[in-house]
Amino acid sequence: MANKKKPFYTKKTLLLFRLFALIAIVILITSFIYSIIYKNLFSSYSNTIFYFTNIISIFLLFFVLIYPQKIEVCSVITFIYSLLIFIFEPNNTMGLFMYILTVAMLYARGFYNIHKKQKNIFTIIIFILLNLSQIRFGSKIFLNSLIQTVGFSFIYLLSIYFIKAAIRNDYNTNSSSNILNLKHYDKLTIRNALWLIQIKNKVKYDAIAIKSKVAPGTVKNRLKFIFSVLEVGNKQGFINEYSTFEICYGEYSSEQITSMTFTDDDFIE
Repeated sequence: MANKKKPFYTKKTLLLFRLFALIAIVILITSFIYSIIYKNLFSSYSNTIFYFTNIISIFLLFFVLIYPQKIEVCSVITFIYSLLIFIFEPNNTMGLFMYILTVAMLYARGFYNIHKKQKNIFTIIIFILLNLSQIRFGSKIFLNSLIQTVGFSFIYLLSIYFIKAAIRNDYNTNSSSNILNLKHYDKLTIRNALWLIQIKNKVKYDAIAIKSKVAPGTVKNRLKFIFSVLEVGNKQGFINEYSTFEICYGEYSSEQITSMTFTDDDFIE
């Protein structure tokens, strides 16, 4: 059996997400205060939109600061900034960086695991449309922006390729197969494996509760604990991390676990 898969939501990672949110909050608040003192907040239509976006982003980042498991919320922020920069600030490569960061966050959280081809095509179409929006600034600015975008995109994508190749090589070296063996987790039981198999098969909490003859709240609380032990954050994080994994417990496979008969007391943790 394979060893534990390295989780996405380790304690260090959650701390890093909180630190990221805190730094972003400080930067946005500082920028907002500077604009109030030295600039006219409503000097232009674009400035007004950016300032209101900053306020919304600060609230969203406070949410991430409290719930770092919801780091994908930041992809909303980065996409909005990317959209605004492409529309209002030609030749600003930060828009490209923000868009790539948005895609990277969604990729890390498993957004592209389902309907991958269609979502990749949609992502490329949105990127092309954002670049074409700069035609309104004139052909000279558009061509200059396009050259910069192509150049920086090549560098970013090449960097991502090598990083991904290194990660894949490390993962293949340390993992023999896609198996989640709950026997490796001292606090988890074979009944927990059954519930995770059902979650992986998209069975609702209420249905799991009925089959297990326990209250829905019991299922929800126990699964919350299980997700914490696995360091996946929540249900969606578990699905994103282990959608392609077989769930087992020791020598018992998924098929054997699902065919077992448990008593009512077996589900009381």
